[in-house]
Amino acid sequence: MRITKALSFSAALALFVPLYACRAERAPSPAQLSTDRAAGDDPARMNLSVPPALAAVDPFEQPSRITLVAERAVQGIVHIEARKLAAPERRGRSIWDFFSRPRNRRGGNDGTNDEPRGRGSGASGSGVIINRDGVVVTNSHVVRGRDRILVTLYSGEQLPAEVIGTDPKTDIAVIRLEGDLPELSPIPLGDSTKVRLGQVVLAIGSSLGLTHSVTMGIVSATGRSELNLSRVREDYENFIQTDAVINPGNSGGALVNLQGEVIGINTAIMTQTGSYQGIGLAVPSELAGFVVRSFLEHGRMIRAWIGVRIRQSPEGVLVDGVVDAGPAMRAGLEGGDVIVAVNDRKIDRVSVLRRKVAAMPVGTTITLEVLRDGKPMLVEIVLEELPTR
Repeated sequence: MRITKALSFSAALALFVPLYACRAERAPSPAQLSTDRAAGDDPARMNLSVPPALAAVDPFEQPSRITLVAERAVQGIVHIEARKLAAPERRGRSIWDFFSRPRNRRGGNDGTNDEPRGRGSGASGSGVIINRDGVVVTNSHVVRGRDRILVTLYSGEQLPAEVIGTDPKTDIAVIRLEGDLPELSPIPLGDSTKVRLGQVVLAIGSSLGLTHSVTMGIVSATGRSELNLSRVREDYENFIQTDAVINPGNSGGALVNLQGEVIGINTAIMTQTGSYQGIGLAVPSELAGFVVRSFLEHGRMIRAWIGVRIRQSPEGVLVDGVVDAGPAMRAGLEGGDVIVAVNDRKIDRVSVLRRKVAAMPVGTTITLEVLRDGKPMLVEIVLEELPTR
């Protein structure tokens, strides 16, 4: 039955292409367009250009833009095997267990990371080469706490890697390839702030262990936040949502636009089954790039902080309290204040305020517009580094 269906599809395609070409051959001529105009059509609303003769183009003769982008980008994707030699504690399931293909002692994928003591544990995922020095971006949950990391390049060559830093709050990690590096094919980080709904994207990674798999979809949504997928306090979620097929093993792989740029790092799926159900989530390249720069420039994650406890309110971001001797207290911010703007830019979500402040340089002076007892006022605060807990 499968062969029959495949033959039927091929036959249908063979019929469709000539039919489409015939339709293109019958495109209206300039004379016909002139006749239509004389018949009373509005010239201002008419397209007088003649469509190209699509009949002369064989759709299988030359690669499409999608093909060219995929063939180039896939060379910058790596497969990652991360292993912890020491025995871990047993723990329950999490969203990451489904996504980074944890390996049990039978070498399979049962959706858990629950191995017997003394046998070690491992997980596999994907990564993105971002420069020729061997720096790779992946997910924190793929490599964090692992002792041995082995990276497989597109060529099949395997190299060890060291962890430069992991950031569970964004689920981004940075690793560096070790040993004699071959000629690498890094993929540039694009501008995720320009991502638009409906634009075509490619998801590349080790889907279900099948390395360098490419799938295609669109951007379904942007700014997905407050999902608490990382289960860490004060996360910085700001996901791009896509319907490109992503499965366990895609963690740390690339979401690529049709300019061949990485606009996101594939990180999680929303699922009730443990496998793809049409909702994939990627960390935007803007946020991933911020984490990468911090680790490469400072060797650690540095974020700015104003020292407040906040929660959502109908008016904006409500200050539940201020930290003793923190920046907000010294600036005169009070519990009960409602933050509605930062540096003249409206803020209406807790997650937006947290991300915006965190990405600013430490020592920057910002101006908050707040409502106190319903009355607007301005408060200037000098940002300090977020203390490590």
